[in-house]
Amino acid sequence: MAFLDGIEMAVPVPKIVSRATPETAWSLYGVRTGEWLFNDPDLSRQWYLDNPGTESWQKKGADIRLFDVWKQYNGNPAVIVAVVDGGINQEHPDLQDNLWTNPDEIPGNGMDDDGNGYVDDIHGYNFVDDNATLVPHRHGTHVAGTIGATNNNGTGISSIAGGDGTPGSGVRLMSCQILKSLTSIGGEVASDPFIAAAIKYGADNGAVISQNSWGYAATRAGRNASSYINPVHKEAIDYFIKYAGCDNKGEQLDGSPMKGGIVLFASGNANTSDPRIAAPADYEKVVAVAAIEADYRKASYSNYGTYTDISAPGGSLDGDGRIWSTTTERSNNYEYLAGTSMACPLVSAVAALVIEKYGVGKKGFTPEALKEILYQSAYDLDEYNPRYAGQLGHGCVDAAAALEIDVSNLHPFILKSNQITDNMLIFSVSSSMSGNGKLILYNGIGSKVLDLHLELEAASLHAVDITKLSAGYYTLVYQAKGMEFREKFIKY
Repeated sequence: MAFLDGIEMAVPVPKIVSRATPETAWSLYGVRTGEWLFNDPDLSRQWYLDNPGTESWQKKGADIRLFDVWKQYNGNPAVIVAVVDGGINQEHPDLQDNLWTNPDEIPGNGMDDDGNGYVDDIHGYNFVDDNATLVPHRHGTHVAGTIGATNNNGTGISSIAGGDGTPGSGVRLMSCQILKSLTSIGGEVASDPFIAAAIKYGADNGAVISQNSWGYAATRAGRNASSYINPVHKEAIDYFIKYAGCDNKGEQLDGSPMKGGIVLFASGNANTSDPRIAAPADYEKVVAVAAIEADYRKASYSNYGTYTDISAPGGSLDGDGRIWSTTTERSNNYEYLAGTSMACPLVSAVAALVIEKYGVGKKGFTPEALKEILYQSAYDLDEYNPRYAGQLGHGCVDAAAALEIDVSNLHPFILKSNQITDNMLIFSVSSSMSGNGKLILYNGIGSKVLDLHLELEAASLHAVDITKLSAGYYTLVYQAKGMEFREKFIKY
């Protein structure tokens, strides 16, 4: 088995659950009219790709703004997405053409032909049962369909990065199965070392995106005062970020579209800002995804907080505004689900399109650059969510803006808001100003009132408590790597 080398430790064992909400009743809102780029019949149900604003529960534009992007970027097979979740339904007519296939493994011969430590791992591996038999799973298949169901095949749904219908187009979906039941735990979920191995497997086998719509069960008994991430999971996440697309020296491999990997996690469905309930999404090196509904507002269930990096449509709890995607044959191949589980793959898939533009056929594109593009192109949600200002990440993922942004002119320092009403100064820095830096605040008469040395991750949101400062006008100065950035703000 390909466990992480050298790990011997005794740690608490958090229970693992998916980030989908419990099943509730749903119905269709009807069929939209108009011209579609692709001929998939269920595209009219996918409001989160292009929200028409025609229903009472919708507001036009509360979506990921995808359609114009599809004309040029719709998914490339060089981009492999590791779906760390339930098993992808390999027989699904809308998914089978876009499954990742291990090029060096011979199916069904009972041998580890490629020497990667896994026997007959053709489309991925079942880490629950420790074998190559992927068990079709509603949640994992739903997530996979959002990312890479085959487009323009006259069947079912359209996906964000499922190609244009020509043979061989679309991202490749790697199934790293850690769940066998939507909500149950115990024997239906992989053990901790196997979950870590599932994340690591993605990096070792060509994936550059690790999609994770799961987290630790939100139990309160015995929780620490601070967030807890299982050390073996943290080690695996760090490994994916450093070594995906690279050799064991960290050098980008020929044919890989990115030097390093990006790891995304759903933030969870407990409607809380407590990062302890969001773990592992609150780990600063991952992309934490919150959910909105079809009217720009935070989904009623979605977790939130300053650890959140970005949001995406996750659907409402009931009615017609859920997320329609692929599922198992037992559930009639397509169904509605809702949750931050459904929001997270929307961001993963947009990330795949950005990698297609900037990484495929080139070298040197990095996860840090990818995150900066996603975050700086996101559209603002604070005006629709004043109670959650600064707690839904940089905004909602915007495919059109992400593919149009001028990467030569990314902002080195971004203040989330120049009007501070909750005593939290929230900002982010680009890779050009990440690492060791100094934050200095001057009041309206020019006196220095705060001087902090900080170690900052690129692109992530950072928060500084300014409760002790009086109301008034201030000048912020941030210094790093020989550069200086100034910004004015007012505290109410």
